[in-house]
Amino acid sequence: MFTKLDDYKNKYKNITFERRDGILQMTFTTDGGPLKWSAMPDGPQHEAGAAFFDVGHDPENKIVILTSGGDRWCTDYDLDNYPDQEGVTPLWWDYLYRAERDLFTQLLDIPVPVIGIVNGPATYHAEIPLLSDVVLAADDAFFRDDSHVAVGVVAGDGIQVLWQMLVGINRARAMQYLHQSISVDDALVQGFVAEKHPREKLLARAYEVAENLIKTCSPVTLRNTRLTMTQYIKTRLFNEHAGSYALEGLAQVMRPQLQSAPDVEVWHSRHPNKGSIKIGHD
Repeated sequence: MFTKLDDYKNKYKNITFERRDGILQMTFTTDGGPLKWSAMPDGPQHEAGAAFFDVGHDPENKIVILTSGGDRWCTDYDLDNYPDQEGVTPLWWDYLYRAERDLFTQLLDIPVPVIGIVNGPATYHAEIPLLSDVVLAADDAFFRDDSHVAVGVVAGDGIQVLWQMLVGINRARAMQYLHQSISVDDALVQGFVAEKHPREKLLARAYEVAENLIKTCSPVTLRNTRLTMTQYIKTRLFNEHAGSYALEGLAQVMRPQLQSAPDVEVWHSRHPNKGSIKIGHD
């Protein structure tokens, strides 16, 4: 099955597409500005996997550039439209799991090199640009996980695996329990960011890298190198994702028994109008 840009360029609410000379720019955005993450059916969590599938099956795409709108990757979560706690049922969690699995699977299955731009702070779903082959970051970027232990949620959606690969097992654990940030300079030393630039120069540098790859390498070389260089990441993520995501979901639906726990108080402070969780029935 092959796709065409015309098939998907206006298909998604939170993702825009632009292509020139085989280089596809894929921009995550909310209402034309900075990305606000959402797990709702029309949010980026559910659109991303399908969008990556469309991009990966378009033979006209030679290089993909991933970026986001505004002056950051993503630092905000749409809590207003998150389901109330009665809605956090096993069926809902299965829906989330499939969306998250598709996000990883289809992103890593894009058969051409991916250049990721982190155009500012990244505290939600930094794994999307960080799974790119070449990561470029703004000189004021930093990385932190605001969506798991910091708000009483198990780190189990795959981000824990990625951070272990990027910064090592001990630092990845400390990031969760101590809510630590990693500066862009530290990221350069760690090696998971290739270059830093002023924000206004990032996109031009990404196109420069992409154009140079197209000029100097055959399409087969680029595609096959993409395959060889992502295989280890796929193996780790796919082997560990299902079990860890199940543990994250279990902790969510068990909250009725944990109403006095500190993390539940944090959850309620972030969800002021939500009631108690009730385990639903499929």
